[in-house]
Amino acid sequence: MKHRILALSQDRGSMQAIAPVVTRLCALDSMQVATCSTPQSSPITTALGLPATPFNQTAFATRPSDYIRELFDQHQPDLVLMGSSPAHGKTPQTPEQFAILEAHRRGLKSLSVLDYWGMYTERFSLNGQTVAHNLLPNRLCVLDSRCQQDLKAWGVPAHQMAITHNPWLDKLASQALGLAVIQTPAKHPGIAVVLASQPLAHMQSVRKWPYTQYTVFENLLQAMQGWTEQTTETWDHETNEQQPKAPIKTKLQIVPHPSENPADWQRLLARTKHGNVHIELLHHQTPDLLRGADYLVTSHSTLAYEALYFGTPCISLRPSATDTMNLWIEQAGLSQLFHDAESLLHYLVEHNPATERQRILALKEKWQAQKLFFQMGKPHNVW
Repeated sequence: MKHRILALSQDRGSMQAIAPVVTRLCALDSMQVATCSTPQSSPITTALGLPATPFNQTAFATRPSDYIRELFDQHQPDLVLMGSSPAHGKTPQTPEQFAILEAHRRGLKSLSVLDYWGMYTERFSLNGQTVAHNLLPNRLCVLDSRCQQDLKAWGVPAHQMAITHNPWLDKLASQALGLAVIQTPAKHPGIAVVLASQPLAHMQSVRKWPYTQYTVFENLLQAMQGWTEQTTETWDHETNEQQPKAPIKTKLQIVPHPSENPADWQRLLARTKHGNVHIELLHHQTPDLLRGADYLVTSHSTLAYEALYFGTPCISLRPSATDTMNLWIEQAGLSQLFHDAESLLHYLVEHNPATERQRILALKEKWQAQKLFFQMGKPHNVW
């Protein structure tokens, strides 16, 4: 008799976290996996060729408890496998949260995989402060010992957690181990920066953050334009004289979030003065792009976590007088946080990306030895 598993996740990152597990389970004759994909998560199941049933967003929005109950009735799962999408409003709100409640009601096993450090109240709290034990799955797969300690201190029972890291990054971690470390970025006229955009404008009514992906871009562009106005002197060893100062050029590559409309970026770039900054709008990112960049800049994209595996220095840019979040990679020195173009410009002028890369690689070795943040690309048992 086959074990029946219902797999679902609302957002892309959460589906990424469980997709490698779903793929392995689908290959086992002893498992029968039913995957439900939302419009946000369907690009992942489609790209991986995973059979998936469309999640009825309209039915869920109008009667969430009833719709989830109908899914359980239809698939009769023995186990519910989920990501852990954070709610954007009052909880319970996400498919994962309602699925956990229904699994508890039926006495079924439930398992969630975290894909991100933080936003725990949006995932596991009803009042926005304390942990709601009925929103916790039977087993919560966490990212590292720091994540586990934070959740334990908040009130999540230790016996309900297992450190698995993010299965989506296993392949990347293995790939990073097999590639030669870039000691110095590829030579180019100036610096090459990748901007990993987030759909902040679409979440502004809920999150109330005082910036959007476009103000992040504007501050970054201002800093990079200021950097191009800086000049450099070179020494001619044949004449033993300094050469005239030359303008520096930079390259900025923008990677929109999958939920963004690239046309919005195209319209913005068409009316933006670039100066000496060459700007490219990319439709996808690759490990080589992240590996070869001098810096990756983002408000809080998980692409920063991927870039760090290759030693690429990361910059968190959130234009605001007060910070809106507290990210562990910033506390650990893996990403430098800036709130305005002026302070970012000062950093770009004063720091060498090759030196910063060496600093990141040293931190990677340190945190990896302590089993923090970085994973080794190996599977883990959770029960």
